[in-house]
Amino acid sequence: MDHIETPEYLVRFLDFNNKAELREVQRLRYEYLLQDFDEKKNDSEGLDDDGYDAFSESLVAVEKKTGRIVGTYRLATDATLKGGVFKCEEEFDISALRKDPGGIVEAGRAVIHKDYRGGIVFSLLWKGVITYARDLGLRFVIGTCSLHGTDPSVYENCTSYLNEKHLCSRFEVRAAHDSFEYGTLKGLSAAEAGLPGLLKAYLKIGATVSQNGFIDWDFNCCDVMIILDRENMNERFLRRFAG
Repeated sequence: MDHIETPEYLVRFLDFNNKAELREVQRLRYEYLLQDFDEKKNDSEGLDDDGYDAFSESLVAVEKKTGRIVGTYRLATDATLKGGVFKCEEEFDISALRKDPGGIVEAGRAVIHKDYRGGIVFSLLWKGVITYARDLGLRFVIGTCSLHGTDPSVYENCTSYLNEKHLCSRFEVRAAHDSFEYGTLKGLSAAEAGLPGLLKAYLKIGATVSQNGFIDWDFNCCDVMIILDRENMNERFLRRFAG
């Protein structure tokens, strides 16, 4: 993928040799991702740098009028990791998925500036993610979706809905530690489930979820593993994102 362009936005890869641009992405992630989940987080430089940027590629959405980076996804593959582990493996056991020859792209550190969350930036970034996976011949796109707070009981309706309708049946993916089990309520509608916007978008695309979740005490959230099989994407979204 070279780039994706509309009259208003340009989606391209981050130039990691451009230190100012890298800091802009890390500042965006810090302000609208880390602090969104825990406003008490206080980094003296106001940057999100967990060490994985050096082993990843990042898509950025740039507003052409201002030149501002307004959204980003960080992408990792076995090739970029150079023998290392995916970020999500700090939380989830994906050994069964790793055995599949289809190959994996991890899409993480997703963030969109609060003033640009109307849907178009997310759609453009996801077109970039799917195009990237397709160009590399990698079948599965994985990542985590975070729910605010560390009390999973707050999300009983949401996780019950996931448990009943969207579990990944192909792979046994579970939290490696600090796990929580999903709710067991039956017959809830999507509206009753109260799905967060990002999670709802992933499910519409055709994603499935892990068998249980992970409580991230440091990040102040409950994480659900997302597994998207490009060969089983929602057809309407497949046409939108993959041409």
